[in-house]
Amino acid sequence: MSKKPKQKLKASVSTTKSMIRRSLFEIIDPQPTPAQEARLWVHFGSACAYCGLTLVQGEKQAHLDHLVPSSAGGRNHVVNRVLACAPCNEGGKRDLDWETFLRAKCTVDAEFETRRARILAWQAQFEVGDLQLPPALIEEIEKARVRVIAAYDSAVAQVRAFKR
Repeated sequence: MSKKPKQKLKASVSTTKSMIRRSLFEIIDPQPTPAQEARLWVHFGSACAYCGLTLVQGEKQAHLDHLVPSSAGGRNHVVNRVLACAPCNEGGKRDLDWETFLRAKCTVDAEFETRRARILAWQAQFEVGDLQLPPALIEEIEKARVRVIAAYDSAVAQVRAFKR
């Protein structure tokens, strides 16, 4: 049995700042639990919610996509997640509204309506408030992020000055 080579952590200053933001949000908006993920896989029949491609749990091609992007205040809560293949999640959807993206993926009306209904049925199992974080909470996290990043930038400057 061969061992996989260890991957090096690529932690540039900008990557670290992004990780700081995500970790602050994770405190109040955790990722779906394994049990919630299992429900998601069953509900979507192990297929991409957008294009219908069959997915295998644990493989690199299988993603949990945010219907409302986190950049737009979308939560990590499982109600805001669907199964997506890598091409749909990484290249196609980006900042498009999920219904607009779904319409572009489904050229046949019946296919669009079936996939849309499946996504809406998933969301109907949860509270409406689970979809997005309250704006005041997002604002508070952003204030904390600014403070933490300022402290981080100061520490980076001190280390760089010491290095010279």
